[in-house]
Amino acid sequence: MRITIKKKLITGFGILLLLFVVFGIVVLSDMADVQKQFSFVVEHDAPVIANANRLLKLVVDMETGQRGFCITHKEKFLEPYNTANDEFIKLLETEKKLVSDNPSQEKVLESIHNLVDQWHEKAAKPEIAMARKLATAKNINEHNKVQKELASLLSSGTGKDLVDKIRAEFAVFIRTEEQLTKQRYANASQTTLKTRNTTLLLVIFSVIFSSIITALSVRAIISPIGKLLKGTKIIGAGDLKHRIDINSKDEIGQLAVSFNQMVDKREQTEGHLQAANQQLQAGEQHLRAANQQLESEMTERKQAEEELQETLAEIERFNKLMIGREERVIEMKKEVNALLAELGRQPQYKSVLEDETVISSDKAE
Repeated sequence: MRITIKKKLITGFGILLLLFVVFGIVVLSDMADVQKQFSFVVEHDAPVIANANRLLKLVVDMETGQRGFCITHKEKFLEPYNTANDEFIKLLETEKKLVSDNPSQEKVLESIHNLVDQWHEKAAKPEIAMARKLATAKNINEHNKVQKELASLLSSGTGKDLVDKIRAEFAVFIRTEEQLTKQRYANASQTTLKTRNTTLLLVIFSVIFSSIITALSVRAIISPIGKLLKGTKIIGAGDLKHRIDINSKDEIGQLAVSFNQMVDKREQTEGHLQAANQQLQAGEQHLRAANQQLESEMTERKQAEEELQETLAEIERFNKLMIGREERVIEMKKEVNALLAELGRQPQYKSVLEDETVISSDKAE
């Protein structure tokens, strides 16, 4: 199967990217869990504890206002009682909604609500009613009688017992919420520690895996390139027998195959050139031999021509010599014929006379 460099790089970096994505998902999930726990503490536990303390204070305000009215018999002392009572009812409903995910805490709030109702019915309202009756007593006897009843009601400790129970229930409620808050803080801290350890492990794993990917990339890409570069230098130095040994199926392997094929063709071409060069050298030697033979023949021919020219010159000189001699002989014959003519004798050399006749006819023509 052919795996290109592009596929190798995409695979390597794709795995790294996937690793970082998983790393990010794990870290973000843990961070979201930590944030959720801390947010729950801030948005739930803190308001619940603050509301519980506020509810307890409202109970104390109601008790203080009720006792103040019983002592002073003045209606203005009931204003804190009434205000605290109204606010207590609203705030208690809010508190119940906040702890609706915890049934045990809901039961504690219901118990507190029942105890407060009992305090109103068994202590606060009767004592307030008795204090109003005392304030409206028409004579001293009625006043003393109501006062004794009020003192007896107060000394019975019903209201104090109920308020103490309310305080105890609030203490249990607040202590439970504080324990839950502490547990959530511990869980958040544990999650934070887990996130830190997970992050550290993922970072170490990422470094190791990145090193492996880098090493594989160097082995798969850089090493063949080094072999290719080394091979080109060796072949470039003239060693056409060397071949680049790269077995990868990527572009570098294909380049090595193409380069080896090119070297094969060049080696074949070099062989053909060497054969042609040898033939050319043989032809040059043959041509030099032919040239030498031609030069030898030319030299011999030149010598023959010189000898022929010398012979022709000798012949020409001989001809000239012979022609001159014949002319002198003819002249002598002519002179002899002339002397004979003067002597009245017949010419002795008739050939000379014929020649003269021929020459005369030639001139006439």
